Amino acid sequence: MHVHTCSVLCQVDMDYTSLRDALQQGDFQQADDLTRAALITLAGPDAEKRNWVYFSEVKFISNTDLQTIDKLWRAASKNRYALKTYQAWTTYVAGCQKCTRFADVQCK
Repeated sequence: MHVHTCSVLCQVDMDYTSLRDALQQGDFQQADDLTRAALITLAGPDAEKRNWVYFSEVKFISNTDLQTIDKLWRAASKNRYALKTYQAWTTYVAGCQKCTRFADVQCK
């Protein structure tokens, strides 16, 4: 599946066009920033005030939106990156000062 053929579905009023375009162009750093911003917005006003999402807030994000983000990442990265991978990465870098972005090539 290619990124441009992925259906972009959402349950809330969220536009994933920029994320899809960044992924299609292979700009994973921009896509990482857009994904983070989307997850913060989807998690609600408290997450927006903090500018980050508690894992406990993820359950309040619609499955449709999570599946859309996951599908876009999987298609663009040939199944190398997805939300499950993102969750594992954030757990891994919790104490790592050098790793601040999912797409950061220094994080191996």
